[in-house]
Amino acid sequence: MIKERHYRVHPNVLSCLLHLRLKSELKGVRASQNGSSKDADKKKTKPPKVKMSKKERKAANPHMSKKAKEAAKELKKIEQEMEEAAAEVDEEDRASQQTETLKLLFVIYFSIIKNPRPTRLLSGALEGISRYAHLVNIDFFRDLLVVLRQLILKHEPGAKVSRNGEEAAEDSLDEEIEENDLPKDPVLRDRELKRRRLLCITTAFELLSGQGEAITIDLSDFSDHLYAMISELTLSSDIEDLPITRLDSTTKSPTQTKPGSRPPPSKVETKSLADLLFRTLYLVFPPRSPVHNVPPWRTAAFAKRVLASSLHWPSATVLRALEFVEVLLVKEPRIEGLLSTEDKTADGVYRGDLDDPQLCNALTSSFWELRMLAISHYDEGVRKAAKRLANYSRA
Repeated sequence: MIKERHYRVHPNVLSCLLHLRLKSELKGVRASQNGSSKDADKKKTKPPKVKMSKKERKAANPHMSKKAKEAAKELKKIEQEMEEAAAEVDEEDRASQQTETLKLLFVIYFSIIKNPRPTRLLSGALEGISRYAHLVNIDFFRDLLVVLRQLILKHEPGAKVSRNGEEAAEDSLDEEIEENDLPKDPVLRDRELKRRRLLCITTAFELLSGQGEAITIDLSDFSDHLYAMISELTLSSDIEDLPITRLDSTTKSPTQTKPGSRPPPSKVETKSLADLLFRTLYLVFPPRSPVHNVPPWRTAAFAKRVLASSLHWPSATVLRALEFVEVLLVKEPRIEGLLSTEDKTADGVYRGDLDDPQLCNALTSSFWELRMLAISHYDEGVRKAAKRLANYSRA
């Protein structure tokens, strides 16, 4: 249906695919819970006991000789063995159906993300791939990462300008953006482009968070894209707003939409930009991963930029930012020196204007933003959390 309509369907069409119970979900579930065991169903639906007269009981249980009882016992044993064999066949059929379902599922997702003209189904497809990343064949990882890199570059703010500066290429990209069902409002359009880039980065790290750990793939370019995106999200006033999707391609701005007429958010895209950002940050810096997996300069750069952006974010997002920085401090003891605001000798100058975490020299800076939040923030909860983190010391 999606291909026949040239991918022009509502994103909610993909929402049902996120509720599929595939192999890993069915592994520990009993057959009786899935309704595939006939014997379990019979036990669940036992007929109620009915009082019977003496003649009826005698008719129901006729007298049998010893030889007939042994024959009935053998027959019952054979029937039980046949039921067990049928249950094994049922399990094999179910595993085969799950494998085929998994193949069709990824065919849908891969055809959407590889479509030359991105559609509004892209966010749902990326969310689905990240959800079932532990089931993706490891042989497809490199090809998927190449596609994700291309999608990030295509949705960057400067992607409209061609490298050769040709106006024809720019016009073709403008036509492509008009046809891929992006919102017409510039604010909503910019939000959707940021969502797609965050989902691409999230999907890349989800792929390597499970079975992908067995192979060595450098995702530093994805983390660099995320580092640059934090600055873009600094002044996003809608960072906590849920995405707005409509059945038609025209979407009104929140300022043009009446409070009572705002549509419910899509079932596929129910996460705000803040949710996606911190979900991605925790994938880049998993709390339980070894310290040596991430260099200290990268940890310091992300902590510093998140704190600098928290000066402009709403209270709820600031609290999440402080919690994330605390996780980084617990994980990487070598950045505790940034909590000190005293003068110190350092090699170089911090360059917060650079979007390269390795070149910004974050280890020469300090977390002065914590003092600012602890003293002058309007929210009491933020002031307490910032003060507690500013006085952090490893036990």
